[in-house]
Parts: sequence; C-alpha cells; structure tokens
Amino acid sequence: MKSSGTLRRAVTVAAVLLTALVVGDPGALAAPGAPNRAAAARAAGLESSIEDRVRAAAIVGVVAPDSWLVLNERDFVFQLWQNATNLPEVRGSAELALMNSSADDFVECTVFIESGINDARDRDVANEVRDATAAREARELKQRALITVQMQVTPELLLLADREFVYEIYRGPTGPRVKAAALTAFGGTAQQQRDFITTGIAQAREQDRLAEIAADQERTEAERQALVAREQRIAAAAVLGVAADEGKLVLSDVNFVRWVWNTAPEPTEVYAAAEAALRSNDPADWRAFITTGIHAADERDRQAALKKKAEEYRVIIRGIEARAEAAGQGNLARAARAALAGPDSELAPFVRVGQYQVSDNECANPVLGTDAAGWGRLSSSLVVTRQAVTDHPSAAWELGVANGAATTAGIYLPEQKVQPGAVWEVGADARANDPARLRMEIDWVDSAGVYLGHTNGGYLPVAGTRAFTRISGRFTVPAGAVRAKVLLRATELDANKGFAATMCAYKATPDADVKLSGTWADGTATAMWTTRRTDIIGWNVGRDGTDTRENGPWSTDRTTDISSHQFNLLKNGSWYSLILIPKTAAGPLTPLSISVRPGTAPPPGPEPEPGDSDGVTAAKRLNWGAPLAQHSDEFNYTGTPDPAKWSVGEGCWANQHAAGTRRCADRTTVADGKLIMTGLANGDTAWMQSDYSTRYGRWEARVRSRNTGTDNGRYFRTLLIVWPDDDIWPEEGEYDFLENTRTAAPCVNAVLHYPVKSGDTQQEHREKTDCRQPMSEWHNIGFEWTPDHVRGFIDGEQWFSISGGESSTRKAMQSMWRGHLTMQFDNFRGQNMTPGSYEAEWIRMYPV
Repeated sequence: MKSSGTLRRAVTVAAVLLTALVVGDPGALAAPGAPNRAAAARAAGLESSIEDRVRAAAIVGVVAPDSWLVLNERDFVFQLWQNATNLPEVRGSAELALMNSSADDFVECTVFIESGINDARDRDVANEVRDATAAREARELKQRALITVQMQVTPELLLLADREFVYEIYRGPTGPRVKAAALTAFGGTAQQQRDFITTGIAQAREQDRLAEIAADQERTEAERQALVAREQRIAAAAVLGVAADEGKLVLSDVNFVRWVWNTAPEPTEVYAAAEAALRSNDPADWRAFITTGIHAADERDRQAALKKKAEEYRVIIRGIEARAEAAGQGNLARAARAALAGPDSELAPFVRVGQYQVSDNECANPVLGTDAAGWGRLSSSLVVTRQAVTDHPSAAWELGVANGAATTAGIYLPEQKVQPGAVWEVGADARANDPARLRMEIDWVDSAGVYLGHTNGGYLPVAGTRAFTRISGRFTVPAGAVRAKVLLRATELDANKGFAATMCAYKATPDADVKLSGTWADGTATAMWTTRRTDIIGWNVGRDGTDTRENGPWSTDRTTDISSHQFNLLKNGSWYSLILIPKTAAGPLTPLSISVRPGTAPPPGPEPEPGDSDGVTAAKRLNWGAPLAQHSDEFNYTGTPDPAKWSVGEGCWANQHAAGTRRCADRTTVADGKLIMTGLANGDTAWMQSDYSTRYGRWEARVRSRNTGTDNGRYFRTLLIVWPDDDIWPEEGEYDFLENTRTAAPCVNAVLHYPVKSGDTQQEHREKTDCRQPMSEWHNIGFEWTPDHVRGFIDGEQWFSISGGESSTRKAMQSMWRGHLTMQFDNFRGQNMTPGSYEAEWIRMYPV
C-alpha cells in the first residue's frame, strides 16, 4: 500500500501537466527554416518501437491496446501520464517530456518511452522503499521505548503517531519522572516528541528506578547496588530492542558484553564499543560499557543515521527543486532552496509536508527579480524588455513593452491552476507613458489542454504619470477549466509609448464582498450581483463582443438599488463576458467578470459521465484516487449502519440543542440502497459518527433531505461535520461543510469554526447564492482538509476555500489536531416539527 506521503506526491504533481502544455511566450514558435527534429528523428529511426511502447504501458499497469500503438509520440506519452496516477515520479517525468516537446519536436518523448520511464519507475520504487524504511524505523524506536518502561509491545501502539504514542506512555504504568517527561513532550513540538521516544524515556525511566531503589530503606546497600545493576542491564538490552529476560540479567558482566557484541548489527558504534570492551581484561571497562558506554555508542549511531538521512532528504529536495524549475513552479523551487539552506531538522518536514503547503498562487516570479520566466508577449511583433525600476515600493524590476505603431498591446503573466466555479482575483501593477486604459483577461484551458473560451475584465484608466496603478479583475472559472492563462491588455496607446508591468499577484476569493453571477436564455444574458459593502455609490455593468446588430462592447451605469441587468439581441452560441465595476466615492473597485453563452438550451451544470449514477464528484474531477474501503460505505445492505464503520449510539438521549427532544439510535437505518435518517413531529431525530479518525483527509457524500409531513414552518437541520476527536470545543474547531438550517433547503450553506486560543467560537459562514442545487435533490457534497486549507465542493465544483486566518485569539482554520465525520439530522427548534428525512446514497473517504 502506498504511504500517505506517496499519495500526496501524486496529487501534488498531477496538476503540473497543463503548465507544460500551455505556458510560455505565445509568439515564440519555431522560426521559419528551423531544423525539423521530428523528420530527422524519423529518418534516423529514432521513434519508439512497438516493443518499447508495450513495455512502457506495462509499467503504468496497462496492456497497450492497438489504439495506443498507432498514436504519435506525444499522444502516447500523454496516455502514459493519464494512467500513472500511482507513480508520481513516472508522472512527473512524463510531464517534463511533454513540456520539452511538440508535434514537430518529440525527441524528449521518445527518450522517455525508451528509457526515461524505467528510470522514473526506479525512483518511485526507491521512494516507496524509503517511506517503508522510515515507518519501520519509527516502529523500532517505539518498540525500544515500550521495552524500556516494561509496557507490552502491541501492533496498535507501534502504529500510533508520535504524539499519540507519547500520550499512551503517559497513561501507562510508568513512574512519575517518565510521566512528567511524557507530559512535557506531549505539549511540545514534533521534534521534542521524537527526542522523548528516542532517548528521553530511557533517561526518565532510569531516574525513576534509581529513586525507587534509593528510597527502599529495607534493603541493604548490596541489594540496592544489585538492583541498580539489573536496571542498567535492562536499559542496555533495550538499546538492542530486546526485553532482557532473567537469563541475561544474571550473566557476568563480561558475558553480558559478549551477548551485546553477538547481538548488535555490524558495523555500528554499539558493535564496535562492545568489541573494544571485550578486548579489555579490566572488569571496570565491562561495567562502564554496560552503564554508559552502550548508550554513548547508541547516540553516535543515532547521529550518524540522522546525518545520512539528512543527506538523503537533500538529494530528494534537490530533485524537487530541479523539477519545479523545469515546470515553471517558481514558488516550489524557492521553497526547496530555502529548505536546503536551513537546518537538517527542517528537511524531513519539507519532504513530508512542507512541499505540499506551498501556495497555489502561481504568479511564480512576482517581481521579475531573477528573469522573465512565466511572462510573455501577446504578439511576436512586440518588443519586451526586463528593466530595472527605482520608484516602485517593493519591486526592483518590471517588464516593459515597446508597442511601435500598435494602439493595443498585451503582456502574458504566469498561468494559474484553477477549479470550476472558483473566483480568482488576478492583478499586476502597471504604468504607461501616456494616458491609456488597461484590463485583465483570461483564456481558459481544460485538462486536455483544449482552449475553452475567454473572459475579459473591465478597463481601468492609467493616468500616464509613470506612477504605478493596480490593474486587477475577479473572474469566475467556467465548467471544465483547470488552467487560467492571464493577460494584461493595454489599449488607446500612443505610438511608440508602450507600457510596463510588475508585481503580479493572484488569490482565490471564496468570500468576495461583491459577488457576480450570470445566466442566459435565447438571445439574452443577465448579470446579477450582491454585496455586503456599504460604501458602494453605483455600478457600471457591461458586456464585450458584438450583438446581432453588430454593435460592439456596451456598458451602462446603474444605481445602488439595482442588482441585475439583462442584455438583449445577443448572438446565440457566442461567448460574452459580463463585466461589473463597483463604484465608490474613492474611485472604482476591482472589476468582476463572468462568461455566458446565450442559446435556446439552459445554462449547463456539470454533467456526469455516461452511465454514472453518482453524478459529478469532486473525487473524480480532482483525481482523489480510490476511496478508503474500510471506512467508506455504499449502503448496499439493510438494517443498522455497519458497526465496523459507524456509531449511532444506544437508545435515545437528550438533544442539547432543543430542550425536551432526543437523538435516537433507531432514527438511523439502511434500506433500499441508502442510509435514511428520520425526524419526527415530536422533535426526535438522528445522529451518526464515523470511526475514521485522521488529521487531514477528504470526504464526499451523495445526500438529499425532504419534508415528509405537513409543513408548519419548523424544520430540522442537515449537517455534515468534521468534529474534533478529543471533543474539546471550540479549542479544536469544527468544520460544518454542510449546515443547512432547514430540510430541503434551496441552497447549500457551510459554517467553519476556527480552533481558538481564547474567547468564544470564531467562524466563517459560506452560503451559495445561485441556488442551482436545491438540497431536496441528490447532490454530492465534498470536503478537503489539508495542511494548507479547507475546501468545499458541490457536484464537483469548489464553492469555498479557507486558509490561515490565525490571530491572537485563534489558530489557522486548517489546524484542528484530528477529526472524524459526523452526519446529523439535528433539531434546534424543539417539539412540533415538520417531519422529514435526510438520506445518503453513499459516503466516501479519501486520504490526503
């Protein structure tokens, strides 16, 4: 089975491919007359053979069909990439081959098929072995610790995380000094917990036993010394991971040293120190080895192992840096260099977790400080120059454009990974030599590299004073898009005047203070907006493109009491950008844009694959992999929810949210291929808890809720929650990724509670306002919790994302220690309720 680290690597590299396919200078095509390397490769017989392709396909677990064997080199490598989901090094190498090749220049793909895939597979195997080795070493350390304090060694204890293991030591039958040291480590850092397991527990145990022996007044001094000698042998044997039996405890000193020498692995410092003691004829040397020498040698072995491990991690991180640089992932490359420059203790955290916490903001060279990587020109006729600046508050370089006679020019900024339904704000600081207008634009690309369409932002004025102006726009990602190709366009430029840009920055805005949505019909489109701001004095709403009368872009001002505008006489089948610019007394705010396509059909929602009764899922769209079978449930049985996966309690108990009502176990059952929770008119309702405890994970459930009796306006509440394992609330937070205050709610809601340091609960509320997914119908509600963020999905579309938010009174949103899923059909109103049901067709859980 793959380790969680391996799975995270696969998820992390999966989004890189589109960078390789579409990143770079749009005008930088092969020059006329350039050598055709593909023709040369064919002439030299350098295309991969059928046998090579069959072998390559087998590595990714596929018996190559005939349809693969006739593909061109790049398309064949793309098929390999799609099927290498559990081989992150193979997948990453395929991405690099695709990035460095084209339809006319595919030598890199041929090399990958013939030999590169084998090398990458070897690296995957090595990574898997490394992860397994790390897990084995951790188990061995825990085994030694348990032997030291004479606790029973069980598989359950050996598999615990370090912090949980320390807690079990604290709870165990140990002495006061061991307990005190365990308690300190439990509240400390991960390194302090590992140090306690490695050496601290043995030191504390020895102090406990020596104190016990010294306090035993009934023993003679000789008896006390004999007990001390026994304890020293127990501690020495524990270094080898052995619980010393009576036979070893009564050996003479020299024979005990001989046993250590025969048992210790060679070559190690422990082995060498035992051999050195045996070569001596002085009993004091034998005694010194047992009491202190073996432990000092063990510490030297530990330091040598740490040094070796650090160098292994440095090799891994250098590889991460190289691949990130090649893929244009500037943020990740810089983070890798910072890890390499840091202490050894930070290397493993970066490899295991840190590399996955690097921001998704792919404006990878925000100040152009090193080069113009990721930046480009709209047209090959433009001349761009990376040039120093002295009058920007933070940037030292900008990219300047010489426009010649062109009145319109553009700069491509670094691209950005996106998800359908998300709202991204993209921007850059810009200036022009004379007054002009600038706007942000985005080309959308799907997972196969296919261009999906274009969305324009609103033009903002640049005064021409050479002062920098922030040009930005907010864009809603259309269905199917996974990559945003960002363009900064300037218009109304005077000849030979040009413009320049620097400091690009992108951020997701799941809780924008102004929200824009759009819908369309036959020949029309409607923009709708909401805001929670109080300083808006008006709106400018418009569209781009031309209508059926060939009238071009058009806009109008609207007063603050207006929240929608319909555009008529539009061309069916043509894409339009609807653009909203909020206005305040201080000036215009960031323009918002959304794409629409008028037609006789209604606006499409995400569609399931043919024959897929699950609908559209985040798991499939985002390649979460296979669900955890031991914790997920398809509810294809009848009766009580599977007790190996769920707890529903026993009988009935008081509901703390509504006096006089109860939660009852028999209100939750499985029948007709689904889980059914019922709420009764008397207020009794249902609750269920998963046994799957984790720190970070992914969950998705196909659910609906309905009123089943006379509607009296008093409804049950439907919830899907990741609840903290230790039940400490609000200190550990709470993730209600579905919390609708009524059965059959027209829109989905969520409430996310920060883990708090002091004060009452602090939370973020999210509400989906377009109401395209009434909860009386089946919908897939997904949730992702990583070290970097928490995100919510409905029918495969992201609808919120929250990260950080720490303050003096709360921790970062994503910092809950551990949690588990609960599904609740809850009552906050009391008795005399509208009867209802809350159902799930399946609930699936995935690792991060």
